Amino acid sequence: NIADGIYHEGDTNTYFSFGTDSINFYAGSLRMLSLSEGGTDEVIINQDSADINFRVESNNNTNMLFVDGGNDAVGIGTASPRSILETDGTISINDSQTALTTGDTLAGIDIYTSEVSYNPPSGRTNSPINRILPVTETSIGDAFGMAFYTAAQDVEAVEVMRIDSAGNVGIGTTSPSATLDVVGDIEYSTEGGTATRILGKDVNNKLTATDVDILVQTEVGTYINDRQFLA
Repeated sequence: NIADGIYHEGDTNTYFSFGTDSINFYAGSLRMLSLSEGGTDEVIINQDSADINFRVESNNNTNMLFVDGGNDAVGIGTASPRSILETDGTISINDSQTALTTGDTLAGIDIYTSEVSYNPPSGRTNSPINRILPVTETSIGDAFGMAFYTAAQDVEAVEVMRIDSAGNVGIGTTSPSATLDVVGDIEYSTEGGTATRILGKDVNNKLTATDVDILVQTEVGTYINDRQFLA
């Protein structure tokens, strides 16, 4: 039997100790690794929150996984992460769905907030405020666009922009039919931002310009004014 631990001879601050259903490994008096079995079964690195880095090597990368203990950052393929997570290389997201059909969304990016003022019907913890999701465009799942979502005050995020598989961009529409397809008015101004015009459609679905400030005299504004449409 071992009473409380095993110490390195001549180096008493390097040892591992035993507790009730736990083992702790120390080096230089720093608890590097803890194994705990009980109410919560855990393997814990740096349980005392010291400035200790954690590194995992692969066959060809000495920093396959790197945790910067002093800067609270994680690097994949890098030992100098500049944010909470940084990767030196491509990140892949795989969606395991099969038998996709038109309009199905795939695995993408969801962004949540901890702001307590945001109260959508499904609850803040279940409702991302922004989403970027691939979306299927065909009934056999062989063409994909990208959908972008935003959330207005206290409502679930909804799609506001779509880039389809042909590269067309739709704002306010999920099926853009031109390089830029906008459902709604467009506002533009001079470079200094001091004069503005609103673009919209007339009763004949022609693009028209309405003066908000008569000082707008850009080439685009003049072209639209003269022809009442863009060609």
